[in-house]
Amino acid sequence: MKKRMILITITLLVFAIGISVYMAHRPHPLLSVQEQIPAPTPHEHTAPDGNTVQHIHTYDWTKPDTDTDTVESSQASNTKHPIQRAWERLDLTAIKKKYQPYTRAEMKEMWNQSFLDFRHPKP
Repeated sequence: MKKRMILITITLLVFAIGISVYMAHRPHPLLSVQEQIPAPTPHEHTAPDGNTVQHIHTYDWTKPDTDTDTVESSQASNTKHPIQRAWERLDLTAIKKKYQPYTRAEMKEMWNQSFLDFRHPKP
C-alpha cells in the first residue's frame, strides 16, 4: 500500500511539472494585422539639407491606397480592407502563367514516358 501511494505521488508530481512546463512555454496566440503594427511614437529624421523633421507614423485602415487607378475605384474601395484591395489588383493569370504554367494533364503527358523509362529501363 505504501509503494502504491509513493507511485501515485510521483505520478502526480511529474504530471504537475509537465503542465507547468507546458504553460510556461506554450505558443502565443496569433495576433491580428492591426495588433502587429507598432504603436506610433514621435521621432525625428534629418533631411539632406540638415533640417530635422519631427513626425509620427500612423496608419488609417479606412484611408484608400494611393495607387488606385481611378477616383471611382478609390471611392468604392474605401470600405474594403487594404489587403482586399491589394488582392483585387493582382493579375492571377500572369501569376499562374509564371508559377504554374502546366495543368496536371499536361504534366502527366510530358513526364509519363520519362517516368516509365526511369522505372523500367530497357536492357
